[in-house]
Amino acid sequence: MEKLAIIGSGISGSPIAYYLQDQYEVDVYEKSSRVGGHAHTLDLDEDGQRISFDTAFVVCNKPNYPNLMKFFADLGAETQDHLGGFNFYNLDTGMQFNSLDLELPMEEFARQQSSELVACYQEAKRFFSEARADFWEGKTRISMQEYLDKNNYSQAFRDNFVMLMGSAVWSIPTDLLMEFPASTFISFFMTHDQGGLGGKTVEWQTVKGGSSRYVERVKDALKKPIRTEQEVISVKKREDGKVTIKTTTDEEVYDKVVMATHADQALEILAEPTPLEKQILGCFKYNETAVTVHTDPVIMNPDRSKWQSWNYGQVTKEGKLYTYVTYYANKVHNFTAKKDYFVSLDTPPIAIDEDKIIRILKYRHPAYDMNTLEAQKQIYQLNETGPIYFSGTYFHIKKRGIDSYGFHESGIGCAVELVEHLKKG
Repeated sequence: MEKLAIIGSGISGSPIAYYLQDQYEVDVYEKSSRVGGHAHTLDLDEDGQRISFDTAFVVCNKPNYPNLMKFFADLGAETQDHLGGFNFYNLDTGMQFNSLDLELPMEEFARQQSSELVACYQEAKRFFSEARADFWEGKTRISMQEYLDKNNYSQAFRDNFVMLMGSAVWSIPTDLLMEFPASTFISFFMTHDQGGLGGKTVEWQTVKGGSSRYVERVKDALKKPIRTEQEVISVKKREDGKVTIKTTTDEEVYDKVVMATHADQALEILAEPTPLEKQILGCFKYNETAVTVHTDPVIMNPDRSKWQSWNYGQVTKEGKLYTYVTYYANKVHNFTAKKDYFVSLDTPPIAIDEDKIIRILKYRHPAYDMNTLEAQKQIYQLNETGPIYFSGTYFHIKKRGIDSYGFHESGIGCAVELVEHLKKG
């Protein structure tokens, strides 16, 4: 039986190990003490009651996450319905709207909202109509900045819709969002929902008990324990066709190796990257997001009745407009607790009471641009020869075209492709 090493225990590495362990002797290396990557559930004790909620990967749905849902089913990991819903609140002006408002007829919406928001709503309707047509006509292979400029969208629409929705979905700053391929942004909302992660037309789901529950099932199912706190510092192809893996403490030889890490991490670990590997992996940039887990409602809409699962805020500080996202864990995961629990992406420019901060976590997310979109055209060539292979959320899913969202489904989609390839030997 050939030996296979997998570097990384996230949503690419885990399914590859799970599905190939009967054909290969599999070792999974994880530099952290925790397994699962962005599947990270906090389990808290509140007066004897266990409160569990996710801090990175949170929601999925059957139509757009088929490989992930099958993986959950194979593992026996249960999911539960998530009702969705979002609220937007501008702390400077008091302007607000929510997912239900976007479903109203224009006349009723206009009666309830300010003229500025009505104009933004009209632009949103135009955007979803024209952008869909432009996508199919091949007119969206440009940056979001260029697309919005070319089609004369107002700054108010960019601030009050594009920035909010985009930063919530991809967890990146607004300046990086403007570099995004318009086709990637538009295709997400075409296939998912006009309300983004808080949309109501898609039947969203969460993993029951939190995403770490599926990770626990992976660990239980694997024949060999995952090698945690084993950071791989070098991967080098040998003259005999095999591969030497070197960690901070040891080295070992394998027949094949899968780099199930972020693209830039894979490139850094490769001792002798090929020109193609340098070209493709070098295109990807990442943004580190600080996630604050807390119980302070200061960042929420002052009107508690307006709180939704996903809450988008805006506030101006020192002349700069800040956009931030907070998800209301009690509602997202449908649990009752004495306290309200919040997960805020990127520290909002509003002081959160330090005594109410539970944890500050950091995650890295891909920041796509036109270079990464171009790289997608060749990315699967990385896995044509071996013995070193690649998999990660930076890959696109073949059946859906070259736009990659960087989600769990992207990571497992390319993993499934690689599993089928490696099963053939």
